Amino acid sequence: MADLTQTEECIEAIRKAAEALCSETNKLRDSMIRRVTRQYQGKVSNGDIGEANEIGGNDTDLPLHFQPGDIDVQKIQAILGRLEANADTAKNARLRKMASFQITNQSVDVLVSTSREHAWLCDHLKNLCLVDKDGKTLVKRKLDHVPESITISDDGTVYFTSYREKAIKKLDVSGKITYVLNTSPLHPVGLSLANEGDLLICVVDKFDFVTGKNKPKDILKVKIDRGEVKSVKFKDDSEKLTAPYRILENTNGDVLVIDGLSETSGRLVVFNDVGGVKFTYSGDDTGNGQPFCPTNMCIDHIGNIFVVDGGSHCIHVLNSVGELQRKIISDEIGGVEPTILSIGQDGIMWVGHANGEVAVYRYRRSHRASGVSRVRDEKETFF
Repeated sequence: MADLTQTEECIEAIRKAAEALCSETNKLRDSMIRRVTRQYQGKVSNGDIGEANEIGGNDTDLPLHFQPGDIDVQKIQAILGRLEANADTAKNARLRKMASFQITNQSVDVLVSTSREHAWLCDHLKNLCLVDKDGKTLVKRKLDHVPESITISDDGTVYFTSYREKAIKKLDVSGKITYVLNTSPLHPVGLSLANEGDLLICVVDKFDFVTGKNKPKDILKVKIDRGEVKSVKFKDDSEKLTAPYRILENTNGDVLVIDGLSETSGRLVVFNDVGGVKFTYSGDDTGNGQPFCPTNMCIDHIGNIFVVDGGSHCIHVLNSVGELQRKIISDEIGGVEPTILSIGQDGIMWVGHANGEVAVYRYRRSHRASGVSRVRDEKETFF
């Protein structure tokens, strides 16, 4: 019942904001129409310019014509307002281990879950594999390199980066690998699918931490069906990215970028859906003297952000406005350094580790948060 009430309140707030915007637009429309009508009827004289100049300009003796303005959806969105995920706190969530398996003898750095049972990952032998939660390989495709990032479309197509070839490729459901986009002269590093099905790509001239006119970095948005490529422009020029290498878009249209600042430090920069900087997260003060070194991230269905910190070997859990909710330390997920994670809509979390292990957890809110008492399971980790 509470969820229904919140939904109704949200819808009503949207309606009121839209009605207010329409009301102001209608006032402007009516003012211009009155001005044109009075000129046509010959009722406007040079001495009666008060109402004639409601829009401005003493040009009543000249024929008026209408010059349409540019409809800028982003500006309209900024005036109307944005939807924000009312993310419940992650403090009352829990992890319950479901399964784990060894996939390689090296760090797992490429991993995206597709369901509660399956995930795509890449091992150190350059095999792109679809596995189940028990470690059984269902599909294996040999690549000529280990991709920096992969992302999965709704139809099962796997898109992946090739830094060396300066290209985006795809593996379709038939097992065929084809080129999608040539990013030359820049190298692609981060890759994800946006809400509308577009590809978001971080591209760099070289993966280093040098900035300047001769060190281009960019965020590209690619409309796959039409092959259109455009650079994503942000309002705040002062928020220059140093080495962007991971990117996501959340359900609100915010663009999340992990930006490397050095070999051992970085930050999370979040841009809202109209291009402004929503917040920047550079870790907290409890890193045991270690700098914040984000390596990977994912989001859950209510907007919480999970950032893997390679400096402190833990996972920072933030809400949708960048407030730290909790840290998941390595002891809570098997005692091994996490390197990458992925959470699906079903609340299943896949975690890759530095020792080549993959663990699968059920991630969800604690029943205690809703007032339901429950005996703690020995296999559950609360965070």
